[in-house]
This record gives sequence, structure tokens and C-alpha cells, in this order.
Amino acid sequence: MSPEWRSKPVKAFVLCLIAFIVLSALYTALGLGGPEYQRIASHAIQDATEAAQYTRANLLNRLPGGTPQSKNPPCVGIPDDGTIAITVKTGATEALSKLPAQLETALKCIKDPILVSDLAQTLGRHRIHDVLATASSSKSMAKNPEFDSYRHQQRLAETGSLDEPALARLRRMPIPEQDWRTAGKTAAWGLDKYKFLHMVEKAWELQPGRQWYVFIEDDTYLSLRGLREFLAQYDWKEKWYLGSPVKMWEHKPKPLWFGYGGSGVILSGAVVEEWCTQHPGLASAWDPKVRRKWFGDFVLADALNDELAVQLTDAWPMLHNDEPAIATFSPDTWCQTVVTMHHLGAREMDELYQAEQALGSRTLRFRDVYKAFYRPGLPFKRSDWDNLAGARTELELDLPSKDLSKTHGKFSTESMEDPNKSYEGCEVACLRNPACFQFTHMITTKNGTGKEGECHLTGVFRLGKKRTEESWIDKDTGTGWKRTWVSGWRSDRIGRNDTVRITTGEIARLKARHGFPTSPTAGLVWADIQADLVVLPWEYGDDFRLLCRHNMVYCPPPGQISLASLGQNPPARIALTHPSEEFISGPMDLGRDSSPKMMVFQDGERIDGHCPEIEAHGTGQHTALLIGCSFSFETALWTAGLPLWILKTECAHVQDSKPAYEHRRFPGQFSRRFYADVSCFGH
Repeated sequence: MSPEWRSKPVKAFVLCLIAFIVLSALYTALGLGGPEYQRIASHAIQDATEAAQYTRANLLNRLPGGTPQSKNPPCVGIPDDGTIAITVKTGATEALSKLPAQLETALKCIKDPILVSDLAQTLGRHRIHDVLATASSSKSMAKNPEFDSYRHQQRLAETGSLDEPALARLRRMPIPEQDWRTAGKTAAWGLDKYKFLHMVEKAWELQPGRQWYVFIEDDTYLSLRGLREFLAQYDWKEKWYLGSPVKMWEHKPKPLWFGYGGSGVILSGAVVEEWCTQHPGLASAWDPKVRRKWFGDFVLADALNDELAVQLTDAWPMLHNDEPAIATFSPDTWCQTVVTMHHLGAREMDELYQAEQALGSRTLRFRDVYKAFYRPGLPFKRSDWDNLAGARTELELDLPSKDLSKTHGKFSTESMEDPNKSYEGCEVACLRNPACFQFTHMITTKNGTGKEGECHLTGVFRLGKKRTEESWIDKDTGTGWKRTWVSGWRSDRIGRNDTVRITTGEIARLKARHGFPTSPTAGLVWADIQADLVVLPWEYGDDFRLLCRHNMVYCPPPGQISLASLGQNPPARIALTHPSEEFISGPMDLGRDSSPKMMVFQDGERIDGHCPEIEAHGTGQHTALLIGCSFSFETALWTAGLPLWILKTECAHVQDSKPAYEHRRFPGQFSRRFYADVSCFGH
């Protein structure tokens, strides 16, 4: 026997394949439904179980031998149909270092992405367009010092001197005109703002008549599947300007919202067509105005507002400003579609791409990003660290009142009087606010003596970034200042939160015995096959198995457990329909404490709901069967072309208080007899 055959993943796959072939033949012989129906259903369920195994291998590293290759090419289901123009803005100093990773991951399925820069270059089969060539030759720009770096890099390119040392010097060139907003910025950063209006016109020139025009940067990850799902709710024939909102307070006569360029902006075809056909030369006409503005993404909003009377529509968090380490995770964003993420390096770009590929036909959501990048979870405390609890005022929580009677235990009275005074006090404040997931305590020291603390609470969770002690001297007063950060997370609260998935089936069962989770659990263990438990009188087990086998679309039958009595606690093992223990996280032990929140039915009617103890409802011998949870199988069945009475995504399960199987109907033929005195559906 070859080593390949002896490896556990290969063996498991072959055994699964053999088992399903035998079962399909048996079902046909027994007359339990049409052969084509059974064939497609069996294969779809097999694909789903394999996908879960591969997800575990790729994201949890539980299987040896590396990541199995997907059977489907990466662009299956998301072909570039020519309706969306994707434009990437880059620069001469970073194009060759950032674009390759982006083109091989996020943009792999885009036939002809439009690459725009401040220097004409070639990267493989891709042409990088210089969108500032026209602007630089105009009289108004001839004496503009912000174009000095542009003219310099053009001369270097023409003489063949634009090597890596020359690029490094260009990266260090300071911006020629500085103020309080641009101090410390580079010349390349100052030149970038002139590209925004010209890249819109270049996109129309190269790909006119598209329904949508998307503009991202060279460190932005774009999910094409997520983009299609997001844009489906808008009409491209109407005027839309979509982005992650930032307010420019200095705009007169009143502040103006603009879409943050790093997270990408989207213009409907109606906007770009009107711009380029009814306002020709708009970008060149605005070039002199751009010099007096700070940001190119604001310039775009300003021009759209003044020339086309189009204002921004909020598309956050789908168009996201940040990378996974500081992305905003919360119950509100958990099930939102991810369209873009910003500030990704090559490694993060590839990790997010691999995570999305592991989802198969599912759309990338924030929960998937969290699972891929936060595998170890979050710490409880970290010094010299800023988890950004105070970064955004709109995400901060109020500090609790100084009511000491509501807090007790290990904390001192002093720490509870003012959360700003100490880390301990800030921790208490987070404990007292049930919406708090994490907090930051900051201490500012004046001249080495006077200390002032700040406590910030937030209802989102993220890792943040390292931030060591910062010190500075006030030039006017000579006062010396130092500032330090310590961050804390309520990791227990985050772990208990129903939106955060538990990593293994065994942990999920142990947590259930301690009273949580208490809401629907579909998708709770994200890398495991998930099943629903049905407890029946012993004599009804065969009938229910036949029902499941005949209606595999509605209740795929992964396995069965022999259960002597509901009141006993013997360890029991699953006898799997799919003979591979790779799909099960250890022995399945069931007993009186293993069935919280069960639904109890008698004579077809529910007689008890969410009951913590069910042994009172059962007498005599029982059998427990596991039927495939819709989270694990419905996507595969739907993709295989099998119609479902109701298709609910993972997020719909999380938000819906009713068990999925209460909604189920079983069309077609039934088993010989199925009317149970007692049947318990747990979800």
C-alpha cells in the first residue's frame, strides 16, 4: 500500500466516496426516491463534508500534508462579465512591490484591471498608465513644486536610472509645501491627490459603458463575490457615489462627507458617463484647485458635489478602512459582507485570499476574517499596546456612574471611584458595562511627576497595535511629557458572545453544559460538520432514518447514537454514515446535562420549548440521531441545483430565534410510518 493511501486525509476521502456510492445504490434498490435525485444529493453532501475537512486543514492546521488543492478553479462562480471596471491607483515608488501580490490574489479573476500611476510601466501582461502625463504638461502645473518629484522620476526613467536606490531616494523626498496636516509627508504622497479625477476619466476612456466603476489602492483587498452581492441592491442607471465616510470639516460653506480612498470608492455608470460626456476636461480644469487641498479622495467628493450634484452614500463597514488587525468586529458587523479591506501587505493579502477561497461559494463576511486572522483569540491584557478603544468617538461607550454598591470582589474601593485613575479601575468600568468588549487605559506624565489617566471603553473588539512609550517636549513651555498605553479585553465575554464561533465540537458541548450558548447555534463550530440532535423512542429510529434517507436535501443523515436512557450518562460513539472520524471532534457523550434548550414534540405538536431538562418527557429506551445542520450542507445542495423549501444563511440562523427545522416541510414520499410520541429537536 502506497504512503498516499495510508495518509489519513486520503484514506478518509476514499472511504467517504465508497460509502456514498454504496448508499446511493442501496437507496435506488429500495425505491427510496429517483436515482438522479439521490445521486445529486449524495454528491452534494459529500462535497460539503470534504469542504469542511479542507477548511479545517487550511485554517486550523489539524491535518498533516499541507492544504489540499481545490477541485474548482478560483474564479468559478464569479466570472468577470464585463459589467464592472476595476481601477487600481498606485505610484512609481511602490507599484512593483505592491501590485504583484494584489494581482495574484484579490484581482486574480479580473480580466483587465486598469492600473494607474504617475509613471508608465509594464508589469507582466499588465500596462500601468501614467494618468498625470496630461496634467504635468499644462501651463498651470509647469511651476507647481508638487510636480518636481514627478518630473524627476520621468527623467530617471528615460535615462534608465530608475533603479532601487533611486526609488528609495524618491520615497524619502519630502513634500515641498507643508502645513499642519502635511508635515512629515513625502513628495509621492503630495503628488497622489492629483490622480483621483484623472483616473476616473482614464477608466471611462479604456472601458466605457460599464455599469459600475470601482477605484481601489494597491494595498486594498477586493472581494469580487462580495462586491457583486453588495452592488446588487443598487441601480447602476442612477447616480451613486459609494464609500466609507470621512467628514471634511474645513469645507465651506458646510462640512462635506467624502469616501475614504483606501477602502475604495464606487461610482455608478450613470455618474461616470455624465462626467465624461457632459463635463469633458473636468479633471484638467480642477488641477489648479487641487494644489490648495489636502486629500485626493476629498477632491473627488468636492468635484462630484460641485459639478454633478452627487453626494456620498455610506457604504461602511462593507468598504472597510482598516486591515484585519484593527478592523471593527462587533455583533453589528459580524454578518456584514466584506467588499474591501485596506493596508494589507503581501502576506496579509494572501492570507485573506486563502481564507476566502476556503469558503467555496459562500460570501466573505467579517466573521470569516476574524476566524482566519484571530485563531488564537484575543488576550486579556497587554502592556505597551493600543487596542484602539478610544480611536473613534462614535464607537466609545460611556463610563459607568460611581455607584460602588454595584461592584464587589477583588477590586479596591479606590479603583472603583474613578475609572480614569488606574488600569484596574478601567477594567472595573468595562466589567460594569455589559456592552463593553475591550478597553484602553492611557497615562500621561508631566515632567516626570504629575500623572493623568484616561479610560476608554468600546463595544467592538479588535487586536490593535503595539504602542510603546511616547515622549515629547512642548516647544513653547519646555514641559516634558510621556504617555503609555495598556489595553485589556473581556476575552471571556467575547468568547461567550453568540457571534463568536467556538473552535471545536467538544468545546461547544462543554460550554453548552454550563448554560451557553443559549441562542440558535447554526455555524457555531465553523470548521466542523454540524448536526442537529433528534431523540426518539427506540422503535421509531428506523422509520426516521428512512425518512432522512429519502429526503436527503432536507435532513442529511451524518450518523446515529445508541442511547440507553435519557437519564443516564454513558459515553457513546457516533456510528457515522460517513466512516471517517476526521469529521468528529472526539467521542460524543450524551446525558441529562447534554441537552439544554431542547424542543419537545408530541403527536406533531410542540409541547415544550427551550426546555433545560428533557428526561421528564421520555420513558423507556431511546435512540438519538444526528441530521445534518443546514449550515453545513445547504450551500452545497443549492449549488448542486437541488431546490430547497427555505434557504437560510448562517447569519439568518444567528438572528432568527426559531429553530430551522420548525420551518421545514418534507415534500415527496414519507417512510412507512412516522408519527412520534416524543421527538426532540435541538438547534
